Amino acid sequence: MKTIVRTAFAVVLAACWLGTASAADDTAKDKMVRTTETVKEKVTEVKDKIASKLHRGGTMDAATAQRDLKDQGYDPGPADGVIGDQTRTAISNFQRDHGLKVTGKLDRKTTSALKKAEPASASPATDGRTYRK
Repeated sequence: MKTIVRTAFAVVLAACWLGTASAADDTAKDKMVRTTETVKEKVTEVKDKIASKLHRGGTMDAATAQRDLKDQGYDPGPADGVIGDQTRTAISNFQRDHGLKVTGKLDRKTTSALKKAEPASASPATDGRTYRK
């Protein structure tokens, strides 16, 4: 994360420095002040964009998703907050059974469907998965 921000900062700084129009009487100090202001604006935009991607509305933590999947009759393994193979399989099965795009990832549509779904009384299937009645 720090590397991304640092790289973005360096690219923006270089672009601003090279892209700033300079008049004949433009001093280095004036140019630096303008560049600094532009960089601050760009860094704020980048931070906001990254924050919005990391903290999307409708997301839930992995442990909550695991508990909800278990309530739905899927077996995500222990509710330890780690999305491992067993949890990804449970997510994929939930997505398939609810007509969602099967990604195995806890995306916005999946979390929304998990929140809306009623707890199921589950029965074991022949392949080891459990289904809603």
